[in-house]
Amino acid sequence: MNFLESVCGFVNIFLKMLKRRTSKRFVLGENAEPQSFDDEEPTEVLPNLAQKFQMTLSVDPEEREGHDEGQRQPDGRLLRPPNSGTLQPSMSQGTVIHSQRFQEKDFTVATPEEFVRRFQGTKPINKVLIANNGIGAVKCMRSIRRWSYEMFKNERAVRFVVMVTPEDLKANAEYIKMADHYVPVPGGSNNNNYANVELIVDIAIRTQVQAVWAGWGHASENPKLPELLHRAGVVFIGPPEKAMWALGDKIASSIVAQTAEIPTLPWSGSELKAEYNSKKIKISSELFAKGCVTTPEQGLQAAQKIGFPVMIKASEGGGGKGIRKVDNPDDFNSMFRQVQAEVPGSPIFVMKLAKSARHLEVQLLADQYGNAISLFGRDCSIQRRH
Repeated sequence: MNFLESVCGFVNIFLKMLKRRTSKRFVLGENAEPQSFDDEEPTEVLPNLAQKFQMTLSVDPEEREGHDEGQRQPDGRLLRPPNSGTLQPSMSQGTVIHSQRFQEKDFTVATPEEFVRRFQGTKPINKVLIANNGIGAVKCMRSIRRWSYEMFKNERAVRFVVMVTPEDLKANAEYIKMADHYVPVPGGSNNNNYANVELIVDIAIRTQVQAVWAGWGHASENPKLPELLHRAGVVFIGPPEKAMWALGDKIASSIVAQTAEIPTLPWSGSELKAEYNSKKIKISSELFAKGCVTTPEQGLQAAQKIGFPVMIKASEGGGGKGIRKVDNPDDFNSMFRQVQAEVPGSPIFVMKLAKSARHLEVQLLADQYGNAISLFGRDCSIQRRH
């Protein structure tokens, strides 16, 4: 009898697990329909949601007064879970919990044009030039196609044009297979292709794309790219040229930080501040020049004022290029020449070395309407050490 009871107990547990497994559905993105059950009504998911909330939510009896019980149909079925506005989706659970933003999206659009009309946008984008290669291009296409499927039920709602060098073709790069069209470009240095601003703009015009995504590296931080694209009537997916220059250039960004009274390390432009009103910060060419050092002698004078050890930096450098550590005055001249050679034509400045420091970055995303959010921080110290 004990053996039979054990077997029956095991069977009951298995049936409960099986029932629970078959009732689980994931809602990807923010479409009101389950992604894997397009031919079924979304209301079929609601009883499972109700059970889920009854299991996962508990409210103290003393706090029930004024508690949101959710919306119900006349037959008592739960339409909106209680306090759903404060709950976040969790893909680790069987059902994705609805958020308040989910409840507000009760619309259906089939094309980017319909999407723009509904939200009173300015320009629909259904064709994008990716001015990059490798994993950056792959990630861009994957992300937009996933969003397109969730929003329009069509992952090809946005088409992609990519640039391809002979080296990329020879390597049979993954991003070429994913693209809708590709344009052959010269090989060799990236100045011939992905960093060639004039070439990118020319391809954008010839292929009649509405937008260009430059990713990272190459031409992505060149203010000339958004400037020329804007003149051609093509959207640059990124910051405008003025913001890119003010925050992308190391000298200009240090002046902006000092204007905002953010502490900075001693450097050749310490105490410089820009003209500022409630909307704009203006950095004149004269002010910018005051933070630069143009000769080794001028740089050495600034370094002695700051105190060794110092860093010699090219304002347009990055990724380890155009930067040298100097521990004593005897090495300053040769290090200065190395920085000049690595980033030709770039303004140079001198800054105090921060010893035993970590390289922390905070990613910010803002639009032209003044909305800004933080995409959290990241530790880039390994780049600093290598």
